[in-house]
Amino acid sequence: MPEPIEIVLLIDAGNTRIKSARVVNGELRTLTPVIHTKSSALEVCQQLLEDQHATVLYVSSVLGVEFARSVKEYCHSLQMQVVFMQSTSHAFGLNNAYQTPENLGVDRFVAMLGALDLSLPSELIIVVDAGTAVTIDIMTKEGKHLGGIISPGLQTMFASLHKNTQLDQHSAINFNAYKGRYYADSTDDAIILGTVNTFIAGIEYTVEQTIKQLSSDVSIILTGGDAELITEGLSLDCEIHPDLVLRGLQKVYNHEQTLIHV
Repeated sequence: MPEPIEIVLLIDAGNTRIKSARVVNGELRTLTPVIHTKSSALEVCQQLLEDQHATVLYVSSVLGVEFARSVKEYCHSLQMQVVFMQSTSHAFGLNNAYQTPENLGVDRFVAMLGALDLSLPSELIIVVDAGTAVTIDIMTKEGKHLGGIISPGLQTMFASLHKNTQLDQHSAINFNAYKGRYYADSTDDAIILGTVNTFIAGIEYTVEQTIKQLSSDVSIILTGGDAELITEGLSLDCEIHPDLVLRGLQKVYNHEQTLIHV
């Protein structure tokens, strides 16, 4: 009898969106991201598993222990293989700089794995993940993680300001309209412009000072939900890889398949 077909699903469960992809003949086939609330995240994942008829699941999740437990229980009820990624001191060519390795967010850990998989030529790789929070991680092309920073994401900054201002929470941001502008003549524009400039300046300062301190050529990788939005305002030369975490999950899956078939 022929062996059953293995259908591999990768899930990047972030704070606001669940991104997913299938691995088909060694290639990453991304699916449409789904916006979720924490109460609906499990249902979104279950629906993805059903729709894709998955038999193997790899997950990077920042949604906590209860979500992981529920997904594992659901997969086990279907006799499905499931792997939840965890940050460790060393794995798949990445050396974690954190003294307590598990404290490094798993999304950051897996995103760096994805960046390593790009085989970039520069000695230094900087991964900027612009989501609910913005994280910046610095590593060498050999996979030595040097550390990173965490600051509020763009939408988080807007949400915070909205609580104490008259800014329309649903204001659409047209970055092209603010390029080259450093001050505004209305309250809404002043808030938007100030927030955007502060956000972008924080990223640029960290990257530029890192390059200055380490005196190395660098590849800057931009990912996360706001990556395409903010790239219009950045003066840095960046590559956008919106599915970096999924790519990292694929790297892990491919590595484990190699071990199985040796």
